[in-house]
Amino acid sequence: MLITFFLDCYGSRGLCFLSTSVVLYSFKSSHCQNATNNKACSAPQFQIIIFYFSLYLVALAQGGHKPCVQAFGADQFDEHDLRESEAKSSFFNWWYFSMNLGTIMALLVLCYIQDNLSWGLGFGIPCIVMCLALITFLLGTRTYRFRVRSDERNPFVRIGRVFLNATRNWRTTQTAISKGEEARGILPYQSSEQFKFLNKALLAPDGSKEYGKVCTVTEIEEAKAVLRLVPIWTTYVFTMVGLQEFFYDQVQNELKSIGLALYLSIFGIGNFSSSFLISVVGKTTSGP
Repeated sequence: MLITFFLDCYGSRGLCFLSTSVVLYSFKSSHCQNATNNKACSAPQFQIIIFYFSLYLVALAQGGHKPCVQAFGADQFDEHDLRESEAKSSFFNWWYFSMNLGTIMALLVLCYIQDNLSWGLGFGIPCIVMCLALITFLLGTRTYRFRVRSDERNPFVRIGRVFLNATRNWRTTQTAISKGEEARGILPYQSSEQFKFLNKALLAPDGSKEYGKVCTVTEIEEAKAVLRLVPIWTTYVFTMVGLQEFFYDQVQNELKSIGLALYLSIFGIGNFSSSFLISVVGKTTSGP
């Protein structure tokens, strides 16, 4: 278990725990085959805790690395090089296609292995694949491009400072905000009308006029853009769950995994179709 913990921390993000929890159950499967009821061969409480802990660990890792891997891959292309700039647009298509292809293979192959062969083998295969992917990733550490932008602050810090300053100035009146915009030389069209309460971040939290403590219009508009995405994020979660459940219920029991695989392949094909249409329209109209 100690080795598994270190592998999860620095290796495959929860898959080692998940594989171990399933393999431990196979040690007692021999005497469970002759059990008359399910309670006689139920898993111990500690094993159940490890199983759910590993699932949450995998989910946490998936949510943490997916937003970063796209930006990391995009940084490997030089925007000033024409050839690399064109290849950069294709990178996202191939990345999204590979992600959906991996999901399709998991639903087609791994689901069959888990149902007909072994759960330990079904979780062990992705664990081994993740370890191999990590090794391949580490082998390329000397060739990747690392860009240090000291002139730019962390976007989370910028957006967080906008909400923090707006919260501290929540009692500020609209008249004071208008005076602050006028003093900063901000024109009315430079700031959107939506989420105007964030414009309070234009004033210093303590009432002083020190420039370093106030937020710029660009930072405030970035925070507003994030707020506009919140409804999309929340509705997208329920939409994806509903669509998967709908297609899952419509497929016959023998074709459940294939039905979900075909459903997920739509996203990959649609991504390439949209890219193809954009390229055709761009060449037809002689535009970018």
